[in-house]
Amino acid sequence: MMTRTAFALLKGIGASETAFGAVGAEVEKAAMAIMLKLLKSKELNVTGLRGTCKAVGSDTFAAVIDNLANKDLTSLIKKFDKLWPELQSASLQAQREHVLALAVSKVEPTVKAVSVPKPGKPKKGEAQAAWSESMSARPPRG
Repeated sequence: MMTRTAFALLKGIGASETAFGAVGAEVEKAAMAIMLKLLKSKELNVTGLRGTCKAVGSDTFAAVIDNLANKDLTSLIKKFDKLWPELQSASLQAQREHVLALAVSKVEPTVKAVSVPKPGKPKKGEAQAAWSESMSARPPRG
């Protein structure tokens, strides 16, 4: 089936819930499978996550997130915000809320803090060179 036809078919199924009510469970299963495959795809980044949320609507997207398996939810957090400080300690509900907040642009992914190097002891030879240089810069006594 051509991709264009497949999208038109899905659009028609979505627009005619009563006509397809007899296969509602299969439609739901197929829709969740499509969303899960998209969310797990390597190509999807935070921008794509936000575009997906906008395309299906935040309420529908929230329902998808609410129905994800726990392992899939944790996988999404690691994919979209691997530096989130609460990653290891957050409840599943907090994880769901965080993915949704990322999707609706309420929060940005956590960025790695830039560490400032601590001033350390000069390496051997550097201290001697600095001392010699400072001594040679003094005017002669006399």
